[in-house]
Order: sequence, then C-alpha cells, then structure tokens
Amino acid sequence: MKPFFIVLCCVIALFPGVSYTEEAIQLEHPQAEVDHWFDDALFIGDSLTRQLHNTVMKERHEEKHTLGKALMLASPNYTIYNATRRFSSENVVNIQYRGLDWSVFKLLKDVQPAKVFILLGMNDGMKKSHQHLIVRYAKALDLMAEAAPDAMLVVQALTPVTQKMKDPLLQQDLIDSFNASLASMCAEKGVYFLDIATPLKGEDGFLPMERSTDQRIHLNLEGIKIWVDTLHSFAQTRLQEHD
Repeated sequence: MKPFFIVLCCVIALFPGVSYTEEAIQLEHPQAEVDHWFDDALFIGDSLTRQLHNTVMKERHEEKHTLGKALMLASPNYTIYNATRRFSSENVVNIQYRGLDWSVFKLLKDVQPAKVFILLGMNDGMKKSHQHLIVRYAKALDLMAEAAPDAMLVVQALTPVTQKMKDPLLQQDLIDSFNASLASMCAEKGVYFLDIATPLKGEDGFLPMERSTDQRIHLNLEGIKIWVDTLHSFAQTRLQEHD
C-alpha cells in the first residue's frame, strides 16, 4: 500500500491544479479494528436491540468478533419513559443486568461505557404530535450524560415497518416524522444521530418483507446484517477522523 501512496503523492505534485479530497486517499481501517472499536460500547434498547444481541452473541460463539466486546442490554417492552427514571422500580420495566433490575441512569454510572448506542421509541407509540416524546427523549439523554459524562452518545433512528403493519401508532409516515424530529433534537444537543432506518428500507420506503421475521417490525438475519453494516460504517468514520 505504501508504493501506491507514494505514486499518488507524486501525481499530486506533478499536477498541482488537480484537487484530491481527503476521502479519496484515506485508507479504510481493517474489519478487526472496526469491531474492536465497539469493545467499550453499551447498547440500550427494546426487543429490536435484543434481536441484535442474540445475533451478535451467536456469531461470537462461532469465533467471530462482531461489534467487539460491546455490552448489549435490552428489555422487550422498554420505553423512552423508562429511560428517564433515575432508579429502577417494581412498577416499571427495567433493564436486567447481573440478575438485578437497573435503570439506565444507574447502569451507566456503574458501567461507565465510552460509547452508548440507544434505540428506543417503538413501544411509546407514534402520533402526529410527538413533541412530548422528543422532550422525554432529551431528558433521557441528559440523564445519560450526567451518569457517564465522558461517553459518546449515539441515538439510532427507529427502524422501518412493513406495509403489513396495521397498528395505527406504528405507521411508517409517523415513524419517519419522529425520526426527523429526533435528528433535529440530537443536532441541537450535539449528540450523534445514526440513521439505521434508510439502509433497511426498500424502494417503497417500507421494511421489505424479506428482511422481517414477523412481516411487520422485527428484523431477520438479513435485516440485522444491514444494521451491523451501518454500525461498522459509523465506526469506520470515527476511526478515520482520528487518523
């Protein structure tokens, strides 16, 4: 690779009028390094994150290193509201870790991850007016930042649903609108927003049936692979920023 880089530098020197972007000559980091980047990451979410966890754990048992040593904790019915609570309670859904109930706040204070990937909202129900959910999400992010002030927070977009989804509170147009508001809120707070939704969509803007286990919302192996690929691309970009 070094000879190629030297030749490229010579070409630039010979033709100074030609513009070469940084991206054009930037080398990608090897896959092992990209997965290693997730070693100090924590994923928080609901049943979708549970699916990611199950798939990744299976691959790790097969001697693969998908997403490194990332810790993935999810509760199937977890909501944005649950993430705004400082303490666990018998009356709400909690995160299970080490055989105990945890709030996200207490969990982050204990684990102190360097990166936190969040995927929440599917259990909260989407409406045309979803500003209260965005405000609640912002509160949850504030608590996370308080609990782990040095952590990189990464909010993931809600994944798409198929055209068969009949739940009026989980229609694709409402999810798209929520994601747009979520992205704006993240920009205002200086938090990363990762669009994992667009790569999962088909040409019609919905989740294709062939990427779903239940033909509605949950992802199969093909869908999970697309999600993981998007996470890898995000990590690749962060690594290149530090080159």
